[in-house]
Amino acid sequence: MNAIAIVLAAGRGLRMGGPKALMELNGVPWWRLQRERLAEAGVPSIWVVSEMVAKAMQGAQALPSRLVLADSSKPMFESLLTGLRALGEDPPDGVFVLPVDVPASRDPKVWEELAASKQPAAPAIQGRSGHPVFLPGAWVKGTLWPRVAGGEGPVRLDELIGGGLIQVPTCDPDVLCNLNTPEDLRLFLSAARATFDTR
Repeated sequence: MNAIAIVLAAGRGLRMGGPKALMELNGVPWWRLQRERLAEAGVPSIWVVSEMVAKAMQGAQALPSRLVLADSSKPMFESLLTGLRALGEDPPDGVFVLPVDVPASRDPKVWEELAASKQPAAPAIQGRSGHPVFLPGAWVKGTLWPRVAGGEGPVRLDELIGGGLIQVPTCDPDVLCNLNTPEDLRLFLSAARATFDTR
């Protein structure tokens, strides 16, 4: 699988009370748990972070291997573009777009099945799409960049993809989870305590 996850972690996390990458589960920062989940699934990653998140990570053990700074006041799509640009002139065959507040699936099969798609794809449960969203390299080059270069005003990823999103069925409920508020985090930890390792 020649694909990489772009973890979008530059937001201010206003509803959470601070950057979501820095929220804690049993005293462990969320970014570290996400990094471990990605490693378990065998998915390389590049993290797009704010200056605040980067500073908080300094000196920590087991940092993500690639960090890129982005402006926390800009929309999430700008963070995605920052991550794509950081991949350089020869990007991988595709990228997984993973907002930091969506728990990364530990199941390698989820990632492999998404990466096999020839067009944008997302994991789905009973018709509901979740994350990560997979963007094939050819789609990024042929659709995303031309639209951005055309300067047609604000762009959203869901608008670019339109009705062309392939749903890849999965049984992993985490793909539908969004940890937007402290209550979301509490419920997630409560529901997943049996399987979610917070060591």
